[in-house]
Amino acid sequence: MTTVPRAPIKWAQRKGQLYLKIDQPDIKDVVFDVNEETNSLKVSGVTKDGPFANQIDFHGAIKKEGSMFVVHGKATEIIIMKAESGPHWPRLTKEKMRYHWLSVDWSRDIDEEDEDGAGAKKKFDLSGYDPSQMGDFMSGYDGAGAAGAGAGAGGAGDMGGAGGAGGMDPAKLQEMLASLQGAGGGGEGAGGAGGMDPEALQKMMASMGGAPDAGSD
Repeated sequence: MTTVPRAPIKWAQRKGQLYLKIDQPDIKDVVFDVNEETNSLKVSGVTKDGPFANQIDFHGAIKKEGSMFVVHGKATEIIIMKAESGPHWPRLTKEKMRYHWLSVDWSRDIDEEDEDGAGAKKKFDLSGYDPSQMGDFMSGYDGAGAAGAGAGAGGAGDMGGAGGAGGMDPAKLQEMLASLQGAGGGGEGAGGAGGMDPEALQKMMASMGGAPDAGSD
């Protein structure tokens, strides 16, 4: 069984928000799936090193409304809204485990008691980015370079734009996301991507044939 690599993700939180940063430059063909029923996020894409797929099963309830993301040249940043504002979660993930690809973003992390204090870092905000690079999980994403945001509650949803010439076929990325189903069990799969069927991986890699290097200018 071949496992699709995970991308490194940093995170921080506020009383009503979660911030996630996929710390990889020039990510192509990004696909998101935010599921309010399972309180999970699936994200996949292609970096200069090849495809990746991550799944996070959150510690608490989340909602799509108000959640958003931006895909830019240096990284992909995501804001997920908690279903209710309240005390900081003790951890990001449902399972109390340590994942090698998941770490705290100490540059954005603050203590709960300092959140409302004078001079404290306020709510996470992505408004400073080019709107063409941004999207939300209610209406989808049409920006160049990303396949789209999952608008459906249970699947990959509306795929938005096709991702530009030479990008991975969004249908293949949907197959990769589908392969993550059932990854919520114990061990590494509880917060990460599940194993991918070799045949599905072979099809996905074949679809990338002749595509330009995802990290090239």
